[in-house]
Amino acid sequence: MTLVNNVLIKDRIFQQKYTDKKQHKEPELKINNLVYLSTKNMAMPKGRASKLVLKYVGPYKITKAIPLTSNYELELPMELVKQQIHNRFHVSLLWPHNPNDNALFPSRRKAQPYDFSAPDETE
Repeated sequence: MTLVNNVLIKDRIFQQKYTDKKQHKEPELKINNLVYLSTKNMAMPKGRASKLVLKYVGPYKITKAIPLTSNYELELPMELVKQQIHNRFHVSLLWPHNPNDNALFPSRRKAQPYDFSAPDETE
């Protein structure tokens, strides 16, 4: 019986070692930082091609941080509020914003966000 227990404990330690390698540290996000929001769970208007939608929209400002549960409240634009999207998101749906360096990339423009309120004919 002890041999079986030792093998189970050894295997559990082995599995935990490789599971821990896959987990990432949570990015350090603070109030008033800018973040991008994932469109993974957002419902797109009917008839729109979801594969053409940006993976992240924003950047939006963090208004409240809840580090105990890794949730953050964002200041969302009215077009997302009208779609009844709640303003609290888990850190896994957020991506930190890095501002453009105009000295290195002078002609780079910010990608135009997907217009959730556009009529169906505009796509």
